[in-house]
Amino acid sequence: MSLQSDIADYRAEHAGMLHVTERFYRGLPFADAIRYGASAAGPYGKIDPHQRRIGVRRLRRSAEMLARRLPEIRRAGSFADLFVITEKVRLEMRGLGHLWSYDTALRIAFNRGTAFYPQAVFVQRGVVKGVRKIFTRKPANGRTLPVDIFPKELQQLQPFELENFLCVWGKQNNRIPISD
Repeated sequence: MSLQSDIADYRAEHAGMLHVTERFYRGLPFADAIRYGASAAGPYGKIDPHQRRIGVRRLRRSAEMLARRLPEIRRAGSFADLFVITEKVRLEMRGLGHLWSYDTALRIAFNRGTAFYPQAVFVQRGVVKGVRKIFTRKPANGRTLPVDIFPKELQQLQPFELENFLCVWGKQNNRIPISD
């Protein structure tokens, strides 16, 4: 298997749901996108699998907390700003987890438009597994990685797609060390 064929498989099997979610959030009123996003509500009325363990009550409470920050969210100028706000809520409320912050900020970004989409790959636990399959050494410290450090084949993906690809691909058994 080549990286290009792995990307094709990802697009065929996984990217579709990501883009359905993108369209769903784009069509919501702003306040609903915040509430639904924090509650991890998906387009088919189910909780996103990433947040299922958090539980409905805790997700609803996080939605209430985030809704109180609506003016702050409205003033946000970028994905990074949205992420900082969701991180504040995560730190105020026990049990949400790091992925909740990213996923919630992404759902809100989908609603705000492409100018609010991530400009870098946010590193989550699942993403680390994918990154390790590409790089023999950790490419950088911190929560984000620039897209341009990845192989050209992966640079054709949007940063949020690349984050999702690395998470999915990281669970597979293939390894393609590209760089160190």
